[in-house]
Amino acid sequence: MTVLEADEQVGGRMATDHVDGFRLDRSLQLLNTSYPELRRIPGLAGLPLCPLGGDVVVCAGGRRQRIGGSRGTGGAFTTASAFASAARAPRGGFIDQAWLSAALARLAAVPTARLLARPERRAADALAVRGLPPRIAAGSLRPLLVALLNDPALTTSSRSADLALRSFARGRLCLPAGGAATVPRRLAAGLPHGTVRTGVRAVSVSTTAVRTEGHGVLRCRSVLVATGARAAAGLLPGLRLPGFHPVTVLHHSAPAESLPGGGGGGAARGGAEAPGAAGAPEQAKSEAKRS
Repeated sequence: MTVLEADEQVGGRMATDHVDGFRLDRSLQLLNTSYPELRRIPGLAGLPLCPLGGDVVVCAGGRRQRIGGSRGTGGAFTTASAFASAARAPRGGFIDQAWLSAALARLAAVPTARLLARPERRAADALAVRGLPPRIAAGSLRPLLVALLNDPALTTSSRSADLALRSFARGRLCLPAGGAATVPRRLAAGLPHGTVRTGVRAVSVSTTAVRTEGHGVLRCRSVLVATGARAAAGLLPGLRLPGFHPVTVLHHSAPAESLPGGGGGGAARGGAEAPGAAGAPEQAKSEAKRS
């Protein structure tokens, strides 16, 4: 097997740049402690993870609100209620909280096969037909799913939405120590020497050959194209190019004294007042703006 990587480093969007003493992830690529791959894949076993802080800071209507969080399903519920409280004053109180907490706990226990057996529809439509109280569906679950899926209109498959929400309810969002690039680097390190060739750009592919830019034609028995949709469409004429929900990641620093427990020097935080790309001495902040 040979892996061709057009960039000079592996990882694609899971890359981490070093600028002015900060680690800057190119994408808001979060992991979750519930991901089974973190335990199953040898290269990721023992990967140091930095869980995001429990507090959620919601900015809406010109005001900021900090809401404490917790682990597991409670953390998912706290985040959902934070989004809801930013949009409107609470109207269900403890009844809504208890209902949502119980719903997330039930979802966390559903096996994958049962989730995938559900009828597939748009995530937005699924919220409307599954018997959810409208106040909770619109005020809590919808904003949470929008954030998890980067899909403001929730046109994503309801099955993907169910899996994302269940994963969020089961575990904790986190970042790999050292930034997102740590994950592909560890995976590549577990492959035989010479398997990954960086700086080799493919310009066309067939079932038996890959033509490259400046490195000739590589013969093979089969080809797996793993790249972005636009690049894949360029390599495979006729491939349907799907619609996109662009996400822009902005990096900015903040005075350490303005952060919980901070003191001295510049530091940064993630979108939910969480540690940036993995800790001292370098820290980074990523804030996603969705369009």
